[in-house]
Amino acid sequence: MTRTLTAALAALALSACSTTSDGVKRVYGDPGGNISLRANEIRRLDKEGIRVEIRGDVVSSGAMYLGAQEVCIEHGVGVTFHAPHRQGLPVSEADFKMGVWEMAAYLPGEMAARLHDDWSNQSFLAGERLTAAEVVEMSNGHVPFCGPARLR
Repeated sequence: MTRTLTAALAALALSACSTTSDGVKRVYGDPGGNISLRANEIRRLDKEGIRVEIRGDVVSSGAMYLGAQEVCIEHGVGVTFHAPHRQGLPVSEADFKMGVWEMAAYLPGEMAARLHDDWSNQSFLAGERLTAAEVVEMSNGHVPFCGPARLR
């Protein structure tokens, strides 16, 4: 319970710190984490009309930012997908399927289908990395490249 609460508070603190006064959340890298917490964060960002700019490599649930209503990705950034797990250990079949479905709901275009078809097996812990160009192409127009970063 304490570990879950600590992780939730850390995710909220990180989220608050990286959203700027200009209504943009700039993600300069994200190692992933809890899928449900990430889904809650993205729903909040969408509700508040906050644009997401992915400006550093994202892994696992960090890739779910691609499903935000307003999102872009910087050239040269990588997005890595892997099978759901808990601290490197396999999860139950039910948790596995739920994790894949929940994550896929936030992936635009061909990425959701690819998660289900190619990436959703228990042995896929190592993951697969997509380039920003592959993400833009696979998103079917949902994820464009970002323009130059505006620092505030």
